[in-house]
Amino acid sequence: MRILFVCHAFHPSVGGIESSALLLIREFQALGHELRVITDTPLGESEELAAFPVLRRPSLTEQWRQATWAEVVYQHNPSLNYLLPLLLKRRGAISVHTWVSRTDGRRGLRDRLKLGWLARWPVIANSRAMARALPMPATVIENAWDDQVFHAEGAGGFEARSGAVFVGRLVSDKGAIIAVQAIASLHDAGHAIPLTIMGEGPERAALTAEAQRLGIAGLVRFVGRQAPEGVAGLLRAARYLLVPSLWEEPFGIVALEGIACGCLIVATDGGGLADAVGGAGLLVPRGDVDAMAAAITRLEADATLRSRLEAARTAHLAAHRPRVVAERHLAILAAGRLGRSVPRAASQVQ
Repeated sequence: MRILFVCHAFHPSVGGIESSALLLIREFQALGHELRVITDTPLGESEELAAFPVLRRPSLTEQWRQATWAEVVYQHNPSLNYLLPLLLKRRGAISVHTWVSRTDGRRGLRDRLKLGWLARWPVIANSRAMARALPMPATVIENAWDDQVFHAEGAGGFEARSGAVFVGRLVSDKGAIIAVQAIASLHDAGHAIPLTIMGEGPERAALTAEAQRLGIAGLVRFVGRQAPEGVAGLLRAARYLLVPSLWEEPFGIVALEGIACGCLIVATDGGGLADAVGGAGLLVPRGDVDAMAAAITRLEADATLRSRLEAARTAHLAAHRPRVVAERHLAILAAGRLGRSVPRAASQVQ
């Protein structure tokens, strides 16, 4: 198929939507499909991707030309700026990767317009939580992880690993301070577990000060933003990946990356993180420092629990491989047309 791939946020911007888009495009091309991308993201001083054409902020005339070229149009998260290609082609689908609402859960005018737009098309949700939050039927196709980068090859077992890792933007919603406080609680109980924090953001100074206040500055290491290969290397050396989000994550690809690298996951229970973690980790209430510390203590002491979580990895990762996820998207795209939706019963993932 000739696929016009519309993605408001795209390379060189970095985030879950952007990385999941690149994975889909990689697999679509590997399966023999031709891709062109429309995005609102400026290139800036970065190098353009060479594997497919990227049209940045195209005019209406250019959008019309691309719709004429395409056989199907796919929106990777709904974009009101690029309605024209789907309207002209009348064949395609839209996936939803973040909440269609404000941060407080209310829906403004743009949110209501997006929902009206979504109601006209086959909709893909990236988690069961996302599907439940939408007022129209949606097929759940959970995100993939980059299996070419994140894997456990060459990594040792539990005893060969040490410490915990946090990966993410250093903003309050991501809850890194909960991870720092949980490590302090463990330290006070006699368990010295080092924590590596990967990422940058406005909360870094506050996190450094909190580690000093709690007397664990020597246990907390900040390594800044890392390239994917660097993230994977640190994950392969760690026992635990902590995902202490205070925000309800729409999914949480980082959990899949940690599982693929052999980490045991301790994550909060909001939004789509339960789908991302599956049976390969433990979930704790959001904002509960004691629960996160207790989960790590359980995993340190209980080899049977660790074995159960490790045994769940294979099937969980198999369902989230990029090729599997891409093929499920393609099946929706091949059948998707204006006015056609899927029954909500089809939205459950096995």
